[in-house]
Order: sequence, then structure tokens, then C-alpha cells
Amino acid sequence: MKRIAEVVAPVWEDPPAEVYEAQIASGLDAPLLLAMPDGPLFLRRAGHPREYTRIDTRLLRGELARQYHDDIPLWVEGKPVAPGYLIEQYAEVVHQIVYDLTGERLGFERDPRGCANVLCLPCARLDPTVKGAENAECAEWLRLFFGADVDRGLDWIASAADLTRPTSALYCQGPPSAGKGLLAAALAGLWGTTPTEYADVAGPFNSALKHSPIVFLDEGAPKSLGSEVFRSLVSESSRPLKEKMVPTGQMLGCVRLIIAANNEDALRIRGELTLHDEQAIGARVFHVNVGEEAGRYLEGLGGRAYTQRWTTGPRTLVRHLRWLVDQREVRAGARFIVAGDSDGWIRRRGLRGGLEQDICAAIAQDASSDRTDGPFDYRDGVVVVSVDRLRAAWEKLALTKQVPSANAMGRALRILGERRRSSMADRQGRRPWHYEVEVAKVVEVADALGVGDPDAIRGRCGAAAEAPAPVLGADWTGAEDE
Repeated sequence: MKRIAEVVAPVWEDPPAEVYEAQIASGLDAPLLLAMPDGPLFLRRAGHPREYTRIDTRLLRGELARQYHDDIPLWVEGKPVAPGYLIEQYAEVVHQIVYDLTGERLGFERDPRGCANVLCLPCARLDPTVKGAENAECAEWLRLFFGADVDRGLDWIASAADLTRPTSALYCQGPPSAGKGLLAAALAGLWGTTPTEYADVAGPFNSALKHSPIVFLDEGAPKSLGSEVFRSLVSESSRPLKEKMVPTGQMLGCVRLIIAANNEDALRIRGELTLHDEQAIGARVFHVNVGEEAGRYLEGLGGRAYTQRWTTGPRTLVRHLRWLVDQREVRAGARFIVAGDSDGWIRRRGLRGGLEQDICAAIAQDASSDRTDGPFDYRDGVVVVSVDRLRAAWEKLALTKQVPSANAMGRALRILGERRRSSMADRQGRRPWHYEVEVAKVVEVADALGVGDPDAIRGRCGAAAEAPAPVLGADWTGAEDE
């Protein structure tokens, strides 16, 4: 099988390692054509030994003539050479396509065994025509947009182009016309593109990521998606690339997710979430409450008619963001360049209804009263809850007419807190399970629903911390939510 290097330069039949590496470095060993079995065809760009472009077989002869002129014989005895013959003579098989957002890998990587050849293609390159330039109006709007989180917000923007490491999703919650979509459009403008829609990468195909690493979720995710889709999109540095009618490839590099919403439930994360799940999701979300001041500032400048120039024409905001990318120093976190808010956002989002809210409301009412015979025990910073004791007192607490099953209550308590085994045995000699719910969660529900007294709730736990730990499960039956 011939290679283009045989036409333009001599190639060793079986070169020593150092000669083989030199050939790769210079591009002399790069095949003219690469073909996937029953897949697409790629042509090496003339003068660019590491760059390949996809080409239609029907256009192969014309493109070879345009780029390589007389280097490739396209006529034999006055007859045109068939594309199939050219592929047979000059093509090598490639087994996997890798699209690299970071630009660190490029070109053809030959497997010495010949069974795992890889073609690395660049995608979504930063637009070289965008030159950084600071702008006072853009800087003031960003200050108003991020408010108290302006330093973290500017760090997030300045590190957006570093796709070698993950960063948290930017969750912008605020009123209309504050510029949430404007920010996403300007960030995508760094690559000379428009944002990629969340639905286009969270479904069965995600090839839209080849065009822009800025993923934009506006107001609501598809209801069918679980938290694992969001978590992998934010944190993974490589992922399968699935495209219609093309074998599955691989994409290297992290993406940047921007969420625009007027509430805290745009991701629509459903299902049971443990405390660890909440923390994992929360660490991936940088939640920003965008105030009305940002929208009023844009309106004062002239509204949409004025800010159109920020992303088109002069691209004022795009250039300001590029200036931040070039000039601002960012102190990156250990796992994410800019980490999220731990579990604060996801906790607030999750405590909006359901059995978890009912339990927290019951704790708030009990802790705010003078009762000493309630189903809860209080100790330093936590509320100790037993499934059996809570179910027994459910009707007395007048929460709902129907007492939840032990399994349902156990699932709700797993979301609210840590499951632990008591250090004290009951009358049957068994050590029952209980749950420790953080008082902060109870206080959040009390504030949101106007149930109980938050100060009394905190004080109840603080007072209980000075007393000896209560004997848990003295009257428990030992039944549990297995």
C-alpha cells in the first residue's frame, strides 16, 4: 500500500525507532488518505501534514488535482483514475476518530500493530480574529450581573477557554432582560460560533459539541434526563462522540455549561438524592442570583438595539471577555477550576415539596414547641430521627392523613441526612438504625414555609448538646426500611 510520502520523499521500509519518530514529527509518514471501514474518507491538506478534512468520494479527484497538482497521477493512458483505485493505493485504515477540543492532539497516530490507528481532528478552535480589548461598560455590567460573586464570576469567564480541566456549571437565575443569554452568546463568540443547545448534547447524539464547547440551557432541561447526564457533562474530560450515520468517535476536552432561568429547578433533577448526591451535584453548580440592576443598566444603555453590537459587528463584549481570558490570573481549585456551592443550591431546590418537606416541617414544629415526648431527639447540630418513632407519631403531628410506608420514609430520610446505627441497644439487644438530619435543612424549610421558629430550632439543638446523649430506641421495635 502506497503512501503520499513515497511520492514526495523516501520512506524506510522498516525504519529504526528514532527515524520513525522523526518521520512522524515532520509529517513525512502521514498518509495521503485515511478511510474508516464502511465510514468516511479524510484527505490530508497539502502543506499541513497533521491536518485532515473529511471529503466526499465523488470530489476526491478534483480535490487532489487542486491541492497536489501533478504529484498524484490522476490519468493513466488518457483515462481518469477511479476514486476507488486512488483509495486502494494511497489510503490507510483509521479505526477511531478523536475530536480534540483542547488542540493538544492533532493528526494521524499509527498503531504499530496496525489494528488501532487513530485520527485526531481539531474542533471548536478559538476565533483568531477576536482580539482582546477592555471595555468599561461591559465591566460594569458584569459587576452588576454577578453581584457579590463578581470575583468568582470573572474567574469563571477567564478560565472558560481552558478546556483541559472541568469547571462548575454557571447557573444564572434572575429576571428577564438581565443579559443571561447575552453572556452565553458572547462566550460562544470566543470560538466564532453560537452556543450549543443542551438538548442537542444530552440526547442520543452530541456531535454539536464539535462546533462550540459552550452549552446553553435556557429555562428548562428535558424532563426525561437524570442527574447523571448533567454530572457527566460538567465533569468529564472525554466522552463518546455520537453522530448520525458515522461510527462513534471520542471527544477530548471539557465543555462549559451555562444555565439561564428564573427559578432554581431548570435542571429538573428528579429521583432520590442522598446527601452525597446533593454534595456532588452542588459542587458542579456555581449559582448566581442575578439582580434587576443588571437589566436596568442594559436598558439604560439602549437595550437590545445597543447590546447587539456586543456580540456582532464590533463584538464589544466578546472582545472584553477575550481580554479577561488573556489577562486575568485565576487560582484554580483542586478538582474544578471554579468550584460550585457545595450542596446549598441543590438543597434549596430539593426542599420544595414531598415527604422530605413534610418531615422537616414536623421537626420544625416539634423543635419550636415545649414538648418533651416528641419523636425526635436533638443533639449538637443535628436532629436524630427514627423511622418507627416518626411513623408512630405521624397522625398526632397531623402531617398527612395517610401514614407513609417505612420504605418511603426511609428513602426520604436518606435524602435528608446520614444513616447511622445507634450506639445503644434496645430492649431486644439490637442496635437500631437512625438518621441524623442537619438543623440547617430544617431551618431552610421553616423559613420557606413560615413553620416554627428558626431561632428556637437552633436553640433546641444547642441546648440538647449540653445534656448527655439520649438513649435511642428504648421503645423501638427494630423494624427498618430495608
